[in-house]
Amino acid sequence: MKLKKYIYGVALGAVSLTFASCYNADKEFPDYEGGTTAYFAYQYPVRTLILGNDIYDNTIDNEHKCRIWSTMGGAYGGRDAVVDVVIDETLCNDLYFTDEGGNAAAPVMPMPKDYYQLLSNSIPYKGNPRGYVEVQFTDAFFNDPLAVENTYVIPLRMTKVVGIDSILVGKPREGLTPARPNSEDWEVLPKDYVLYLVKYMNPWQGKYIRRGVDNVTEKGNTKTIVRKDTTLVNTDLEHYKENPVNQNDEICGITTKNMTQAIFPVSFKTSGASISCNLILTFNGNQCTISSDDENVTATGSGEFIEKGTERSEYKDYQWGSLNGELVQRDILRLAYEVNFEKSNIQVSTADTLVVQTRESNKKEFFSPLYVKQ
Repeated sequence: MKLKKYIYGVALGAVSLTFASCYNADKEFPDYEGGTTAYFAYQYPVRTLILGNDIYDNTIDNEHKCRIWSTMGGAYGGRDAVVDVVIDETLCNDLYFTDEGGNAAAPVMPMPKDYYQLLSNSIPYKGNPRGYVEVQFTDAFFNDPLAVENTYVIPLRMTKVVGIDSILVGKPREGLTPARPNSEDWEVLPKDYVLYLVKYMNPWQGKYIRRGVDNVTEKGNTKTIVRKDTTLVNTDLEHYKENPVNQNDEICGITTKNMTQAIFPVSFKTSGASISCNLILTFNGNQCTISSDDENVTATGSGEFIEKGTERSEYKDYQWGSLNGELVQRDILRLAYEVNFEKSNIQVSTADTLVVQTRESNKKEFFSPLYVKQ
């Protein structure tokens, strides 16, 4: 009996010890022996301000703001640190965007100072391993037609840090006066700077699921063409109306021309090869007028942009997709227009329903500039 009690006591103690081991205090790890460092994780990121609606949170974009982040290394946790930064436009000197062949094209340009305001000259970490500084953009930025493409960068450089041991300033090759963006000048590349490229897309840019009916007239003969789900056998108007929109429908893209205009490339089937042109959608609020961007092509028409249109009962068949188990309400663009291809003597009358598929807001983008020493 005593032996049984002894064994029971040993077993109970072992179990208690096991449970106790699960509740040890959090272990603290020492910093890297080389010290902690502050740096920008990427030197050439691209940030697109996404105006309008999106399935991801773009509140800050619609406030015409962005955040430039920096980080730290050499520690398991964050620091109550502050990094001082300055705008350094010399970082853009001798730096070029490249064409498809990798050759120097347009110069990398510092963003004009009246286009933005850096809301602080320091980046606080606040006990975290990362920190940021906010940037506020002015109307001048959005009024520049070059702001919709890779043109302008905010050139930011770290100058001082408190609460972190050092800044990753790199190690230049011996005997050189190095330029930060020129990798050939460095044994260890500097990461104390960022050329933060910013552009924007207006509320109508995106990929759309497209359905429509084209009435194509050639030499006085009119043919009706229905654009719909390519997996269906029946392509008549009755089945077109019955079948809900889905991702087997045609996918089309609309891009930004400026803050009030969007470019809509369209293509129509004819008796010969397909014929295409670019339409310009000019918005006043959620209403738009339609014109042509091509020579020898005229277009007239109008349309309506319906925010979260799939919430409406009349558009319930256009609902598709979910996020985190919840239905995503999609924006809808309804268009009615006529196009006259003067050289081909072809006329098209079209009614389109476009449902937002994606605004491609979850992708990371970078650019790779070319340094050309003068």
